[in-house]
Amino acid sequence: MNLNNLIKYISIVAIFLISFQIKANDCQRLFSQGAIEQAEKACTQISQLAEKDSDEYFWSQFILFDIAHYLGKQEQAYEQLLKISEHSLNTDIQYELLRRQGHYYRLKKRFQYAQSYYLEALVIAEKQQNQNKLAKSYNDVGLIYLKEYKYQQSLEYFTKSLDIKKQLNNKVLIRSTLTNIGLLSYKTGDYQTALGYYQEAEEILNQLEQTQNNSAVVENQRVHLYSYLAAIYEKLNDYNQRDAYLMQLEDGIAKIKNDKEVQNRYLNLVEILIDMDSFYVAKRAIEKVNLELKNPHDNNAQLYYQLSY
Repeated sequence: MNLNNLIKYISIVAIFLISFQIKANDCQRLFSQGAIEQAEKACTQISQLAEKDSDEYFWSQFILFDIAHYLGKQEQAYEQLLKISEHSLNTDIQYELLRRQGHYYRLKKRFQYAQSYYLEALVIAEKQQNQNKLAKSYNDVGLIYLKEYKYQQSLEYFTKSLDIKKQLNNKVLIRSTLTNIGLLSYKTGDYQTALGYYQEAEEILNQLEQTQNNSAVVENQRVHLYSYLAAIYEKLNDYNQRDAYLMQLEDGIAKIKNDKEVQNRYLNLVEILIDMDSFYVAKRAIEKVNLELKNPHDNNAQLYYQLSY
């Protein structure tokens, strides 16, 4: 190969790699902005083109897991994890895999399995002294203790997480832990404290809406938070505020175009609300999902509600 042809070949390869990296970045960006179908398509394409031991391949699988997890497709999500676990992994990829394995088992309510994966990930974060990873892992472990009704341990880990997140000044991460501490306060019957944390989280969402272009992400987080706020006002007997947040919650879900995603959001809300003993709000969500969807009886919402008594 002469010099001119070699230069041309190198240029073509460089252009391909640059465009491939842009697509990989776009895949993450699309998911973070709530463009689920486009993100899934982009990630699938990347996973097919990338070398099977490359970071691009692993991250495309992680995002495909996150998408399936978000849509409630638990077994599909697990398949993504199996594809990754078959490979030899560096420490950073192993950390991400362990966290997602924890997410999977937490969603399946197998909390001891989830805890074991979260603690393994925490060990990696502590060895690296990576503040971002520590903040996420402390929050993960706090969630498991919350699910196991170990409220003091849960608060300790949430507090560690929140302290680091405030040092990092990462409002997105701060908001998630504020919401979790609010839920912990709710679970212990301290409704006014819970309300304060939820309102602080809502103010952060207001700020993010002004400073970020990820309006779809903010809207999704609002829907989740509004269910908690509606439940709080139910407990405080403030029915005007309860109904106001319920209307905002329903308006937020109404903006979602995919019926399957709408159903999944309502089913998740019903399960969360029943766990919070907020039966009026749960029943309202059931009535709404049955009204909105074409196959109103093809869901588990009514079953969740009946089994709560």
